[in-house]
Amino acid sequence: MKEKIKKILLNEYSLNIFMMITLFCMFYIPELIFRAIYTSSTWLFSWSNGSPNLYTFSYIIIFLVLIYFAPLKKRKIFYTILLLIEMVLLISQSIHYEILGRFYGASDLINLNEGSSYFLNSFSYLNPLMLFVIASALLFYLIANQISHKIKKIDFKYSNIVIIFLAITTICSLRVFADYKLAGYDPTLGDYYNSVNFRFIYDNYDDNNKSLFVSGLFEYTLRNTYIYLKKEKKINSSEKKTYVDNYISENKSENNDNDYTGIFENKNLIYIMLESVDNWLVNKDDMPNLYKLSKEGINFKNRYSVQSGSGYTLNTEFALNTGFYSTKNIAAYEYANNDFSASLPNMFKNKGYTVNSIHANSGTYYSRTNLHNSFGYENHYDLDYIIKLTGKDNDYKNDYNLVKEPKVLDLMLPLDNKFVTFFTTYSVHLPYQNNEFCDSKFRDKKYTEIECIKYLASITDDMIGKLVDELKVRNLYDDTVIVIASDHHIYGYSDKKELHKLKGTDDVNLIENVPFIIWSSDLKAEENKKYLGTADIPVTLFNMFNIDYDPNNYLGTDIFDEGYENYIFFMDNSYYDGTYYNEENKGDENILKKISEKIKFNDSYLKSNYYSHYKKSG
Repeated sequence: MKEKIKKILLNEYSLNIFMMITLFCMFYIPELIFRAIYTSSTWLFSWSNGSPNLYTFSYIIIFLVLIYFAPLKKRKIFYTILLLIEMVLLISQSIHYEILGRFYGASDLINLNEGSSYFLNSFSYLNPLMLFVIASALLFYLIANQISHKIKKIDFKYSNIVIIFLAITTICSLRVFADYKLAGYDPTLGDYYNSVNFRFIYDNYDDNNKSLFVSGLFEYTLRNTYIYLKKEKKINSSEKKTYVDNYISENKSENNDNDYTGIFENKNLIYIMLESVDNWLVNKDDMPNLYKLSKEGINFKNRYSVQSGSGYTLNTEFALNTGFYSTKNIAAYEYANNDFSASLPNMFKNKGYTVNSIHANSGTYYSRTNLHNSFGYENHYDLDYIIKLTGKDNDYKNDYNLVKEPKVLDLMLPLDNKFVTFFTTYSVHLPYQNNEFCDSKFRDKKYTEIECIKYLASITDDMIGKLVDELKVRNLYDDTVIVIASDHHIYGYSDKKELHKLKGTDDVNLIENVPFIIWSSDLKAEENKKYLGTADIPVTLFNMFNIDYDPNNYLGTDIFDEGYENYIFFMDNSYYDGTYYNEENKGDENILKKISEKIKFNDSYLKSNYYSHYKKSG
């Protein structure tokens, strides 16, 4: 009897069946565990939801058919390659999520070049629970190898045509049923309420976290890439232009003078975007110069760096210059051909200012040179230019090294005209382990991440002190305004438990409460507690510098305007006014509707290149 059972179980037909079942588990179980680990990335979804499983099943059937029809000796090569691709996707998505709080999409791949220098360090961010994903894949892979060695021929008793027919029927059925499980949505409810609807999420596909949990890994990877390559952003869409026309018509606003109007008229502006300087670093010990400015100027305690497009720094950079947020999952540099005549540098240039930007990184990264030209800057001085200018190959990613150079200071603080200089710092950029500056500082001593972060912040702080001193030397001290805004929270700090303790939250939106300071030698010290986003900053500066502007050409609004609505909204339709309203805690329906319309206005304005139409009609 035992021999008979053994013969049945070990015949070629049974072995092939066991092989396919094992391979199915090898592809499915790791992905299922991954979704179970990251189910908290969006409260709405559970790992057991139907649609992602069904989509994943359809892809696994395709994999199995490919493996089945592969020559027997090459089967192992096929399933090994497919498993490696899956594991690379799962591990890289895990690392990206642990660092940035979201899964990556095709539009993020432009950052690969920059991230390559931190490749080995990035594995320190891998969630320990991902070991279960790796272990499950390895277990089934080893079982598949054992079965593969025993298979001498392919024998399924059915013709290839029948197998192909059954596979196609199964795949189509799975996808139809997955589509059915998505259900429909009611467009009359508005984007906020539909933002938790499976069908709405799948059709729009502009929230990576939700999209992956609705679709599963394989469908998400291909659909996200397809949408990106197909350019479903529909730039110059007449439909989006019409929406903007109607929105402006229904929400027409006008400039109103207030107590801050024109207080900086004809002064110079040093506009600094700080890399990774978090609010808990702004104190007497870690950053005394920045702390001093915060106590002498206007310190905005409730400014949030709203994130939407690809690349945290670029999102903030875009908003600081345009008064808009880059659209969801679309890198800001993709709008480099838009008309930004109403951007901050262009508006100041129209008032006779010299406008330049400077950053000690390659101008090709993020296509920053092209983008800044589009914003209206006369020059973008990048790292290559600085090295040629000084004739030195110093490490200018050290912010203090950069401003020590007299020739660089001549670019930043010109004496022949009133100026705007947009300066992006670098020193506090990750990594905080095996960091060249920290290695040099601490030498053979083993340092912690927090020690490294504080040291890097001190470099940036020394730069700020040097700039203020140089203003005095050049007799620009009383004629210059310094505006400082951080690009994002210090997400590169790998000890998330400690980071969340320092920030007082682990929420992906609220954690972006970061510094924003306006300083001038004659400005009365003030602690402002209004809730604001980065897009509000340019418009506020227009008012303070008495720059004539049309408020309807910006998403942001003047913080000091009497009609300013005192809440900050985020691109997932949540908002905060001291109380956080999100998918669990809905908030005021009128505000939710208004936020939904604002986000659609933001996206439609950029995607239709609206300002080019506005100029023609004006």
